[in-house]
Amino acid sequence: MLLSRFETNRCDASALEPRQSTLRQTLTAKPSGWIRSCYLQGVRSEPGFTLIELLVVLALISILVGVAIPTLSGSTARNSVWTASEQIGSQIRQARLKAISRNTRFRVRFDCPEAGQFRVLQVTGNAAIDNAADRCSATRSYDSGVFQMPANVSYGADPPLLEVNGRGTFSSDNGIPSTITVTYTGNGTSSRSLSMSATGQITFDAY
Repeated sequence: MLLSRFETNRCDASALEPRQSTLRQTLTAKPSGWIRSCYLQGVRSEPGFTLIELLVVLALISILVGVAIPTLSGSTARNSVWTASEQIGSQIRQARLKAISRNTRFRVRFDCPEAGQFRVLQVTGNAAIDNAADRCSATRSYDSGVFQMPANVSYGADPPLLEVNGRGTFSSDNGIPSTITVTYTGNGTSSRSLSMSATGQITFDAY
């Protein structure tokens, strides 16, 4: 009786084996096909850039750079000229203020002590001191420091020698009104002129 039950169960288990084997094969085969299909689909959905597209982008970048460089150069020239001319005008006003407040004459000397530099110097009244070759390199009590023009900026080859007395009245070796033109000499062209009256009033050209 027990033997017959054992044999019956064994036969039933063997009958199920083909079905289980088929199911395992089915589950094993399907994922591999699904993964391969999704992989190929993902590759096709992410195309790269063609050579023509890259060349077009490079051409556009070159055009933009070619347009931007002259604009930046012009802006640099204008800013340098503006800064230099305003600095000169400011020191001329400072020279007049010093002369009135101390009742002493002052000079605004260009290319002093080197080309492209200028200073405001006290006039002592002693020609041996005031006209000495090394006066720009020496420093007296009320002398200013040395002001340097920006790179590639010039105030001309023959700038005036300005002198202001204790009443605030200017004189110049080039005559009054005296004009100074500040020019950018690098890439790009830009210039700005300032005119000084006998009373020290400074007028800038339209810029």
